[in-house]
Amino acid sequence: MLRLFTRKGNEVPTHPPYNPASNPFQAKRTWPPDFSKLSHKQQFRLERRYKRRCKLKWARPGWTKATKLAQYGCALFVLGYGVLYMDWDKAFETHRHEEELPFHGIRVWYKNATDSLWTAPKPASSRPHSDSSSTS
Repeated sequence: MLRLFTRKGNEVPTHPPYNPASNPFQAKRTWPPDFSKLSHKQQFRLERRYKRRCKLKWARPGWTKATKLAQYGCALFVLGYGVLYMDWDKAFETHRHEEELPFHGIRVWYKNATDSLWTAPKPASSRPHSDSSSTS
């Protein structure tokens, strides 16, 4: 039983080292082919096949998707900041009124929408309105 775990010191490898001449899986064609012996059509086909295989090998769909999402996110952030929060008063000092500033309507709408989200609605009065003209 102990013999199973011990190793003989001078074991000879059971298989010989790799020799390309005695490879049982020989290539069908020599690579790279001699392009001077190929027709233009064959050259074009080989180039097209090689380009396609290179594209497949170096394609990184996850990285491409993450990069696109990061770029779109940055662009949307900058655009949103510029429209909703950026102080345009310095850039447009000639304007006298706030209504003349760019994106003023969008900013007012956004401020009203966010204020209504974060504040409680005003409670309705429990008494009905009474007209002073009806009481005499």
